[in-house]
Amino acid sequence: MEKYPSLRTIAGIYRIIGWFIGIFTFAAIIIGFVDVIVNQTFFGGGFWSFLGAVLGTVLGSILVLFFYAAAGMLLAMLPVAVAEGIEVILDIEENTR
Repeated sequence: MEKYPSLRTIAGIYRIIGWFIGIFTFAAIIIGFVDVIVNQTFFGGGFWSFLGAVLGTVLGSILVLFFYAAAGMLLAMLPVAVAEGIEVILDIEENTR
């Protein structure tokens, strides 16, 4: 019988959440990129609006999308790292028996 099944379940849930965030980020970046190319409008606003004025609509938007992609992938890695940490602890427990 497997010990600590709830921790393995929690690790699996964290892994699924991380993959979901990663896939959602990838899809949102692709949609944003297509929107910028098709509509030729600036993607982003507020703090990022200076990039549209300085670099131009398309280049500024692509740079904003790059920052969003980097932030999204970092956020996707966090739950996966938590899942890996839980699995490492469980492996250590199993190997010290």
